[in-house]
Amino acid sequence: MFKEIKVRHAHADDRRAIIAFCQNTFSWGDYIPDVWDDWLANTNGRMLVGVIDQQPVGLVHVAFLGADTAWMEGMRVHPDFRRRGVGSALDGAARALARERECRVARLATSIKNIPAQKTLATERYSCVARFNEWEADPTRRKAAARVATRRDAERILALWRASAATETSRALLPDRRWRWHELTTARLPRAPKPGIAVTRTSKRSSSITRR
Repeated sequence: MFKEIKVRHAHADDRRAIIAFCQNTFSWGDYIPDVWDDWLANTNGRMLVGVIDQQPVGLVHVAFLGADTAWMEGMRVHPDFRRRGVGSALDGAARALARERECRVARLATSIKNIPAQKTLATERYSCVARFNEWEADPTRRKAAARVATRRDAERILALWRASAATETSRALLPDRRWRWHELTTARLPRAPKPGIAVTRTSKRSSSITRR
Protein backbone atom coordinates (compact mmCIF):
# COMPACT_ATOMS: atom_id res chain seq x y z
CA MET A 1 0.00 0.00 0.00
CA PHE A 2 1.34 3.42 -0.97
CA LYS A 3 2.14 5.86 1.79
CA GLU A 4 0.38 9.20 2.18
CA ILE A 5 1.47 12.03 -0.10
CA LYS A 6 1.52 15.46 1.48
CA VAL A 7 1.76 18.63 -0.63
CA ARG A 8 3.06 21.86 0.86
CA HIS A 9 4.79 25.07 -0.14
CA ALA A 10 8.45 24.62 -1.02
CA HIS A 11 11.11 25.64 1.49
CA ALA A 12 14.63 26.82 0.80
CA ASP A 13 16.03 23.68 2.43
CA ASP A 14 14.13 21.47 -0.04
CA ARG A 15 16.52 22.51 -2.78
CA ARG A 16 19.16 19.80 -2.41
CA ALA A 17 16.64 16.92 -2.31
CA ILE A 18 14.70 18.25 -5.31
CA ILE A 19 17.70 19.14 -7.46
CA ALA A 20 19.15 15.65 -6.83
CA PHE A 21 16.47 14.08 -9.07
CA CYS A 22 16.30 17.00 -11.52
CA GLN A 23 19.62 16.43 -13.24
CA ASN A 24 18.86 14.37 -16.34
CA THR A 25 15.25 15.20 -17.16
CA PHE A 26 16.23 16.18 -20.71
CA SER A 27 19.15 15.21 -22.94
CA TRP A 28 20.88 18.44 -21.88
CA GLY A 29 19.99 18.27 -18.17
CA ASP A 30 17.27 20.36 -16.51
CA TYR A 31 16.42 24.02 -15.91
CA ILE A 32 15.09 23.59 -12.36
CA PRO A 33 18.44 24.46 -10.69
CA ASP A 34 18.48 27.74 -12.65
CA VAL A 35 14.95 28.84 -11.71
CA TRP A 36 14.69 27.50 -8.14
CA ASP A 37 15.61 30.73 -6.35
CA ASP A 38 13.39 32.83 -8.60
CA TRP A 39 10.39 30.53 -8.20
CA LEU A 40 10.86 30.39 -4.45
CA ALA A 41 10.94 34.18 -4.12
CA ASN A 42 8.39 35.10 -6.78
CA THR A 43 5.12 36.36 -5.29
CA ASN A 44 3.31 35.97 -8.62
CA GLY A 45 3.50 32.20 -8.38
CA ARG A 46 3.87 29.34 -5.94
CA MET A 47 6.21 26.36 -5.84
CA LEU A 48 4.77 23.22 -4.29
CA VAL A 49 6.56 20.09 -3.09
CA GLY A 50 5.17 16.58 -2.69
CA VAL A 51 6.45 14.79 0.41
CA ILE A 52 6.39 11.13 1.49
CA ASP A 53 7.74 10.28 4.95
CA GLN A 54 9.22 13.79 5.15
CA GLN A 55 11.19 13.20 1.94
CA PRO A 56 10.57 15.66 -0.94
CA VAL A 57 9.69 13.48 -3.94
CA GLY A 58 7.93 15.85 -6.33
CA LEU A 59 7.73 19.45 -7.50
CA VAL A 60 5.44 21.75 -9.44
CA HIS A 61 5.35 25.52 -9.93
CA VAL A 62 2.15 27.43 -10.69
CA ALA A 63 2.56 30.88 -12.23
CA PHE A 64 -0.32 33.34 -12.30
CA LEU A 65 -0.65 34.97 -15.73
CA GLY A 66 -2.89 38.00 -15.73
CA ALA A 67 -6.10 37.95 -13.74
CA ASP A 68 -7.56 34.55 -14.56
CA THR A 69 -4.96 32.12 -15.91
CA ALA A 70 -2.63 29.71 -14.12
CA TRP A 71 0.37 28.17 -15.87
CA MET A 72 1.58 24.81 -14.54
CA GLU A 73 5.27 24.15 -15.05
CA GLY A 74 8.28 22.25 -13.77
CA MET A 75 6.39 19.10 -12.78
CA ARG A 76 8.98 16.61 -11.56
CA VAL A 77 8.65 13.31 -9.67
CA HIS A 78 11.48 11.30 -8.15
CA PRO A 79 12.06 8.19 -10.32
CA ASP A 80 11.64 5.89 -7.30
CA PHE A 81 8.21 7.34 -6.51
CA ARG A 82 6.52 7.42 -9.90
CA ARG A 83 3.15 5.76 -10.56
CA ARG A 84 2.15 6.40 -6.96
CA GLY A 85 -0.07 9.43 -7.55
CA VAL A 86 2.53 12.06 -6.72
CA GLY A 87 1.98 13.98 -9.97
CA SER A 88 -1.80 13.93 -9.56
CA ALA A 89 -1.51 15.13 -5.96
CA LEU A 90 0.74 18.01 -6.99
CA ASP A 91 -1.51 18.99 -9.89
CA GLY A 92 -4.60 18.89 -7.69
CA ALA A 93 -2.99 21.11 -5.08
CA ALA A 94 -1.72 23.52 -7.74
CA ARG A 95 -5.15 23.86 -9.32
CA ALA A 96 -6.77 24.35 -5.92
CA LEU A 97 -4.31 27.17 -5.31
CA ALA A 98 -5.19 28.63 -8.71
CA ARG A 99 -8.89 28.56 -7.85
CA GLU A 100 -8.14 30.45 -4.64
CA ARG A 101 -6.61 33.13 -6.85
CA GLU A 102 -9.82 33.12 -8.95
CA CYS A 103 -8.11 31.66 -12.03
CA ARG A 104 -10.62 30.26 -14.51
CA VAL A 105 -8.20 28.19 -16.58
CA ALA A 106 -5.01 26.20 -15.99
CA ARG A 107 -2.62 25.52 -18.87
CA LEU A 108 0.66 23.71 -19.44
CA ALA A 109 2.86 22.34 -22.22
CA THR A 110 4.47 18.93 -22.48
CA SER A 111 6.35 16.96 -25.11
CA ILE A 112 4.29 14.85 -27.48
CA LYS A 113 6.77 12.05 -26.64
CA ASN A 114 6.01 12.25 -22.92
CA ILE A 115 3.36 9.54 -22.87
CA PRO A 116 3.28 9.07 -19.05
CA ALA A 117 2.61 12.79 -18.59
CA GLN A 118 -0.15 12.71 -21.20
CA LYS A 119 -1.83 9.80 -19.43
CA THR A 120 -1.74 11.71 -16.14
CA LEU A 121 -3.13 14.83 -17.82
CA ALA A 122 -6.00 12.82 -19.32
CA THR A 123 -6.77 11.43 -15.87
CA GLU A 124 -6.81 14.97 -14.51
CA ARG A 125 -9.22 15.94 -17.34
CA TYR A 126 -6.95 18.32 -19.20
CA SER A 127 -7.73 18.81 -22.90
CA CYS A 128 -5.15 19.16 -25.68
CA VAL A 129 -5.96 22.45 -27.42
CA ALA A 130 -2.95 22.88 -29.73
CA ARG A 131 0.31 21.29 -30.88
CA PHE A 132 3.47 23.01 -32.04
CA ASN A 133 6.82 22.28 -33.66
CA GLU A 134 10.02 24.15 -32.94
CA TRP A 135 12.12 25.16 -35.94
CA GLU A 136 15.59 26.65 -36.19
CA ALA A 137 17.42 28.23 -39.13
CA ASP A 138 20.71 29.95 -39.78
CA PRO A 139 20.51 33.75 -40.23
CA THR A 140 19.92 34.79 -43.83
CA ARG A 141 22.64 36.66 -45.68
CA ARG A 142 20.08 38.55 -47.68
CA LYS A 143 19.28 42.07 -46.60
CA ALA A 144 15.81 42.15 -45.11
CA ALA A 145 13.61 45.07 -44.16
CA ALA A 146 13.32 43.91 -40.56
CA ARG A 147 13.61 45.73 -37.26
CA VAL A 148 12.80 45.18 -33.63
CA ALA A 149 9.23 46.22 -32.86
CA THR A 150 8.36 49.23 -30.74
CA ARG A 151 5.21 50.32 -28.96
CA ARG A 152 4.14 52.17 -32.09
CA ASP A 153 3.78 48.83 -33.87
CA ALA A 154 1.38 47.38 -31.30
CA GLU A 155 -1.87 47.79 -33.21
CA ARG A 156 -0.30 46.52 -36.45
CA ILE A 157 1.16 43.49 -34.70
CA LEU A 158 -2.16 42.64 -33.09
CA ALA A 159 -3.98 43.05 -36.41
CA LEU A 160 -1.50 40.76 -38.19
CA TRP A 161 -1.76 38.16 -35.46
CA ARG A 162 -5.55 38.17 -35.37
CA ALA A 163 -5.71 37.77 -39.16
CA SER A 164 -3.22 34.89 -39.16
CA ALA A 165 -4.30 31.27 -39.59
CA ALA A 166 -1.95 30.45 -36.72
CA THR A 167 -4.24 32.31 -34.34
CA GLU A 168 -6.98 29.73 -34.78
CA THR A 169 -4.73 26.67 -34.73
CA SER A 170 -2.90 27.90 -31.62
CA ARG A 171 -6.14 28.93 -29.89
CA ALA A 172 -4.71 32.48 -29.93
CA LEU A 173 -1.86 31.47 -27.60
CA LEU A 174 1.78 32.49 -27.96
CA PRO A 175 4.74 31.61 -25.71
CA ASP A 176 6.59 34.27 -23.80
CA ARG A 177 10.34 34.15 -23.10
CA ARG A 178 9.73 31.69 -20.27
CA TRP A 179 7.82 29.42 -22.62
CA ARG A 180 4.50 30.17 -20.95
CA TRP A 181 1.68 30.20 -23.49
CA HIS A 182 -0.97 32.89 -23.16
CA GLU A 183 -2.91 35.39 -25.22
CA LEU A 184 -1.10 38.13 -27.12
CA THR A 185 -2.28 41.50 -25.80
CA THR A 186 -0.97 45.05 -25.95
CA ALA A 187 0.38 44.57 -22.43
CA ARG A 188 2.78 41.90 -23.75
CA LEU A 189 4.09 44.07 -26.57
CA PRO A 190 7.23 46.18 -26.15
CA ARG A 191 7.16 49.74 -24.89
CA ALA A 192 10.61 50.30 -26.39
CA PRO A 193 12.95 48.35 -28.69
CA LYS A 194 13.68 45.14 -26.80
CA PRO A 195 15.23 42.02 -28.35
CA GLY A 196 13.29 38.81 -27.90
CA ILE A 197 9.77 40.25 -27.90
CA ALA A 198 8.69 40.68 -31.50
CA VAL A 199 9.99 41.69 -34.90
CA THR A 200 8.02 43.48 -37.59
CA ARG A 201 9.03 42.89 -41.20
CA THR A 202 7.51 44.87 -44.05
CA SER A 203 7.79 44.88 -47.83
CA LYS A 204 5.73 46.22 -50.69
CA ARG A 205 3.65 43.06 -50.69
CA SER A 206 3.50 41.77 -47.15
CA SER A 207 4.01 42.29 -43.46
CA SER A 208 4.77 39.66 -40.83
CA ILE A 209 5.68 39.25 -37.20
CA THR A 210 7.92 36.77 -35.44
CA ARG A 211 9.76 36.22 -32.17
CA ARG A 212 13.50 36.03 -31.80
